[in-house]
Amino acid sequence: MKEFKLERMTYFDSEEYAKKGSIVMLPVSPLEAHGPHLPLSVDILGAETMAESSVEKLNSQGIPAVMAPVLPIGISNASIMFNGTISVKPETLKSVISDIAESFKQHKFKGMAIITQHLEKAHFETLMEVSEELTKRDIHTMTANPIGKTGDVLFKMLSGDMPQGDLHAGELETSFCLWKCPELVKTEIMKDLKPCYVERKKEPEEKWDFIKAGATDCYIGAPALGRAELGEPIYEVIVEAIVQEVESWASSL
Repeated sequence: MKEFKLERMTYFDSEEYAKKGSIVMLPVSPLEAHGPHLPLSVDILGAETMAESSVEKLNSQGIPAVMAPVLPIGISNASIMFNGTISVKPETLKSVISDIAESFKQHKFKGMAIITQHLEKAHFETLMEVSEELTKRDIHTMTANPIGKTGDVLFKMLSGDMPQGDLHAGELETSFCLWKCPELVKTEIMKDLKPCYVERKKEPEEKWDFIKAGATDCYIGAPALGRAELGEPIYEVIVEAIVQEVESWASSL
């Protein structure tokens, strides 16, 4: 099996991919609290899984692509009050991503696609903004939005009473972890967690957080409904959306 991860290549290998006009997939998601039952690395593992599967699929379809290591930072203002969560300023996130993109541009890669599982509004908007800013400088960059494009399909796969309200460390992300990293899931705690759904009030996004919303254990949804067999099919849907989006973007470069 061919190697698509940059950290496992020599610089000769990387150069060969650059010569082919490869896209670099950059997973970007922060360390963040996900309930009392899931690890802080949920979004990191999710972004890595999405990027890795997407790169393999793109290459199988004749679209050369490589994967960069996960950038484990992001904007996590809504959950920063929970221990272990990290959050950076928008300008910090932009600066780091810009430096990375400039490096890949220097090495003649075709472009960079950012993949994130962390969907806090300020985080996602910052990724979109830096992608646009870099592209205007002829450093082709995009941020994929697979969950935004597949939400209706994903919600139908869930079994909770309010699947559209399963937003954080609920049935969906718990299923992912039971599939991908079961040894890190505290199942004895998970099975006793009652559903927690919140109503988004009309207040500035930057003032919204889990505590104010009533999600005092940093989960929104129905974690107890999580099941390992649901994790893989959910991510297959997400990966297919990423591949389609990246393929369309890459073909326009």
